Parts: sequence; structure tokens; C-alpha cells
Amino acid sequence: MFRKLFRYAFRGVPHVLKYLLIDHPRFHHHPDKYTALEKMNAVRTVIKKVERCLYIDYIYENIEEVAKLDEKNQNYMMVANHQGMIDPFAPFNISKPVLTPVCKIELERNPIFRNIFSETGALYMDRDDLRQSVKIIKKAREILEEGSSSILIYPEGTRHKNPENEPLNHYHPGSFKAAMAASVPIVVIAAYGSFRVFDFHIEWKRFPIQYKVLKVLYPEDYKDMDTNQVAEYVERITNEEIVKMREIDAIYQKKGYHKIPLRKKIKIDLSK
Repeated sequence: MFRKLFRYAFRGVPHVLKYLLIDHPRFHHHPDKYTALEKMNAVRTVIKKVERCLYIDYIYENIEEVAKLDEKNQNYMMVANHQGMIDPFAPFNISKPVLTPVCKIELERNPIFRNIFSETGALYMDRDDLRQSVKIIKKAREILEEGSSSILIYPEGTRHKNPENEPLNHYHPGSFKAAMAASVPIVVIAAYGSFRVFDFHIEWKRFPIQYKVLKVLYPEDYKDMDTNQVAEYVERITNEEIVKMREIDAIYQKKGYHKIPLRKKIKIDLSK
């Protein structure tokens, strides 16, 4: 437990401090000197460095679907299940343009998260205030209609407390309103494994996180559906994929990949 905590503190914190003490003040004091994409890429850089310190081993699948949208300069809403604190990292890795996350309002009170996410234009939602939540969804819709950024949102609204054994938390239909009102694609993502990264009782050499783009729902796909139907459909296909991901995760552990240091280049075979 303490070894893992010290590693995170002494290897990861310097990268975060460099961003907070050098990069963020530079962007803050000269807002017109840097584009939104330049600020976004600075956030991506610190995320990649922190990921190495956290021993994260991403297993991506179908992420080329996001690249296709990026190549067309098509913004979108990215929706994913939520298991751990580092869940927003992967979307920033696979989405190249500006990506605006919708976060719980508690993160706005955290100076580290607030200063890092400020470069992404993060929207903070108070889940206990319906009126404020409606305003945030409206703002997300406006961003999507302007085409200035894509949006990242977690329809569960909170982290899943028992992802190894239970189905997902219920997907809130309101999470899909902005995308459907703006008529932009909805990128459906299933993720599994992030809950272990900050579990200080687990001492692994690498932490596998599966990240799969399940489907891209285009406006013509959901034009005859309401938000409840879209939420139910996305929740169902994500739940089905999570079951498969648990099986792959078991194979990963059975073959002992989690015991091999991340710095060693290995070819991972997840076939049974």
C-alpha cells in the first residue's frame, strides 16, 4: 500500500506540479496567445506522463471510429461507463481535437482538477440541483451546435461501486439530450479496469484497462428514438460488453501479465 502511494507521489506529482506552476499560469495570463487545441494538447501531455507513473496498460479496440470523425472535423458526444478517478484520461488520448468533459461539481472545488480541466472548458454539474443540471446540458448542446468542441459525459452520474460483479448504474436519459438536440454523433464506449488503479491494496506491475468503442450512433440512427430509448439501448449494449471484458480481464490475470513491469515490451495474447 505505502510503496504504491509513494510511487504515485514521487513519480506522478512532479509532472502535475510542473503543469500547475508553469503551463497553467502561462495559459491563464496569456489567454489569447494560445489556441484551445494547444491548451488541450498540454493537458494530454501531462496525462500521458501521469499514466506511465500509474502503470496503466490500455487495451484499445475500435478507436479508429473516433479517428474517422476527427478526420472529418465532426464533433460528437462521447459517453462511457464510470469506474474510477482516471476514467477521463483515455478519452483525451483517443480524441485529438478539443474535448470538454462534464464533471461533478465537487471537482471544481479541487484546485488540482480545476486548474487542469480549466484548459478543457470543463462543465461542472451539481447532481443535486436540477435547475443547474439543465443549464449545463443546455451549455453542452450549445458547444456541440457551435462545433467548437466535442463533449465527454458519464451517463451513470457517479462511479460504479462494484464493477466486478454488478451491472452498470442506471444511465440517465438527460445525459443524451445535448447530443440529440444538436444532432451530432454519439460515441458509445465501454471501459473496464480503472477501479484498481487507486486501490492501494492492489500491488500490480501494470493495470489493464480495456477501452472499446462499441458503436457510433449517428443522427439518422436515433431520429425516431427519445432520450429514454437511447439511454436504455446504450446501457444494454455496454452492460453486455462489460460481461465480455470481465472474461478478458480474467485471462489477463491468469496469464500473469499484471506481474510483468510496464517498462518491459511484451506481446499480449488474450485468447483463451
